[in-house]
Amino acid sequence: MRILGVGFGLAVTIGGTIGMGILRTPGEVAAHLPTAKLFIGVWILGGLYALLGALTVAELGAMIPRSGGWYVFVHRAMGNYPGFVVGWSDWLSTCGTLAVIAMVVGEYTAVLIPSLAGHDKAIALTATLGFAALQWRGIRWGSFTQNVTSLLKTLIFAVIAIAALIAVAAITVTYFSCVRPMLRGRGHGAAGGAGSDAELDRQVAELREELRVLRAQDALDSGRVPHSRPKPPEA
Repeated sequence: MRILGVGFGLAVTIGGTIGMGILRTPGEVAAHLPTAKLFIGVWILGGLYALLGALTVAELGAMIPRSGGWYVFVHRAMGNYPGFVVGWSDWLSTCGTLAVIAMVVGEYTAVLIPSLAGHDKAIALTATLGFAALQWRGIRWGSFTQNVTSLLKTLIFAVIAIAALIAVAAITVTYFSCVRPMLRGRGHGAAGGAGSDAELDRQVAELREELRVLRAQDALDSGRVPHSRPKPPEA
């Protein structure tokens, strides 16, 4: 921090928070949860857990302002041997994390550029060696790369979040201004009076069932759910 500045520290924090896991994990978690409410609940609990962990580590870092990561804290509390074990475990974990990130980069690059399909490992290896070369050039090169990639990552996720909010707003407006009146009109024409509400509920249930089938089909096509294909709703 004294050499590279606060901007580098913020870039590292952002880069560590918005990792490759955000692109891979949510879909797999959602595929194993039955409802959207449960998925959002798990997401909130995970965020609270991460927040508590961040506060704890921030307090330890303020009390023991030394470089070395978890080794410093464990060595201070438990001695040499536990500190050595935790330090080596943290280093191995970091190496494994970098390998997984490189694999995800290879997978998503192959998806974005179909001509590179089947070369996931080569892409992952190239990305790893490329970033290693930047670090080898010096601290300034590594710092610049970290700042640029963190900025791009933040901007991309901000655009995705804004686009998602706009899409939800557009769908909501379309439903209440077009779809719902249309369904009510169909209900009044078919049943009239008190029966229109029952007809509307039936049609909404059919639309929800069709949406559920489309989501399940999307999960099957993406390989997240290796089950049999769902049957379309009967007419």
